[in-house]
Amino acid sequence: MPGGDLGFRKPSLRIPDRAFQVIRFPGHESWMTGTLVYAEPFWRHDAVGLRDPDA
Repeated sequence: MPGGDLGFRKPSLRIPDRAFQVIRFPGHESWMTGTLVYAEPFWRHDAVGLRDPDA
C-alpha cells in the first residue's frame, strides 16, 4: 500500500511516490506514523532512492 496514504513520509525525496510502499503489521499502533528513517549504512553507501542519471 502507498506509504503516504497511511501517514508515513519517505526518508528521501529521491524515492518516487509509487515506489514508497508500507506494510502495517498486526502490532501497528495509530501513533506509528511520520518519516521513516534508514540506518546510517544505507546513506553511507548511497543506497537510498533513485539517482540522477545525468549527475
